[in-house]
Amino acid sequence: MAALSIRTKKVKLGPMVTPVGFRNPAVLARMACTVHSISNGRLQLGIGAGWYKDEYDAHGIPFPGFAARKRQLREALVIVSSLVRGKKVDLDGKYFSAHTECLPKPKSRMNLIVGGKSRGTVALASEFADEWNFFGPTKETFMPLRKFIEAASRKIVISQTGPFILGEDNRDLEAKLRKWAARRGVEKDVSVFKRELRRFGVILGTPEEFVSELQERREWGIEKFYLQLADPTAKSSAGLLTDVLRRGV
Repeated sequence: MAALSIRTKKVKLGPMVTPVGFRNPAVLARMACTVHSISNGRLQLGIGAGWYKDEYDAHGIPFPGFAARKRQLREALVIVSSLVRGKKVDLDGKYFSAHTECLPKPKSRMNLIVGGKSRGTVALASEFADEWNFFGPTKETFMPLRKFIEAASRKIVISQTGPFILGEDNRDLEAKLRKWAARRGVEKDVSVFKRELRRFGVILGTPEEFVSELQERREWGIEKFYLQLADPTAKSSAGLLTDVLRRGV
């Protein structure tokens, strides 16, 4: 992030999201303040409870049950939210302790994002975050959780992260769907695979379908989208996405 911050001028930077167990939260906050400073206020700090046990195991990091990870997240957010907002923190928790502050203090407000889809995590987002992020929601899973954000006493941005499949036309879309299926070892009819991806909240379609789906999600209350490239080297997909968004949303 630090390297990207000095090679770019406008783009916002940040993890979406960093699991709470990966770093000491006070150290994380101080790192974030440094990158926020050298990027002239462009860092967005996303934090979550963590979910991918294999990644924890691969790095030798303990992976407790969800209840413990949620409690870890609360303590971490007490520490991080204070430090990135220029306050001193004094906390002796069960999982984390911190008695410090970030100096120099951040010159501008850092966007603090909490990602997750459990009721407890969304409640933490409503208490501590500037933004709540949901990975690939469907309407059925999203709407009950949105109530926690609406009940907050201040404005909290709602955003979505997730992959997308965008084709120039139906033929191009089907070719990309077949490529996705092959890469994942899925042997299904393209139309069946397409329906399944939509059930998992993946945004896909031709330009007209894609724009229509984004607009529908905006009507749900989603204000920002972080669209993931399935293949980061696919410049043509990034270019097509940029053109479609400029024209249609």
